[in-house]
Amino acid sequence: VYFFCFLIQAQPVFRDMNGKIRFTSVKSMNMLEGYSDNMMTRFSPETRKLAFKVQVTSFNFTNCSRAVEKAFNEVYMESHKFHWAKFEGILLDTIDFYKEGAYEVKVSGLLDIHGVAREREIPGKIIVKSGGEIEFISTFDVLLSQHNLSVLKEDTERLSETIVVYINSTLKIAKPSN
Repeated sequence: VYFFCFLIQAQPVFRDMNGKIRFTSVKSMNMLEGYSDNMMTRFSPETRKLAFKVQVTSFNFTNCSRAVEKAFNEVYMESHKFHWAKFEGILLDTIDFYKEGAYEVKVSGLLDIHGVAREREIPGKIIVKSGGEIEFISTFDVLLSQHNLSVLKEDTERLSETIVVYINSTLKIAKPSN
């Protein structure tokens, strides 16, 4: 009787629990900017699955009053009902994750904001770094109406119907959980 043992080494999963996400709404001379350093990102080079999510209430606002933050959470995002904004997709491009460098990529998947999931192709850049780090950077637009969000009449002079989202996440090899 022969016993064969094979060591199958799967590619690691990468995670970041403190990714950065920022959005801006610019209209004429007004700009609303929200940011969070609590975005969670997960990426598997083996399956090419990329996912990120952020708790809606984790956003802070630059140069804005608490009333703006309250309106964002209660009136616009209804964070008591829709706790997370998230994206789950598949990397469309082939990358050599053993070779350091910057790669322009596209990720296709579902962007779920305000409880409405929409198919999206999100552009980005993956930077393979030494020491087992991968950085994911992306900038993309979100049309509010595609997620059942609309600018209130009293805010039409200050807020745009389209927001720009900026993402930056430095992922490291995840430690296996027991």
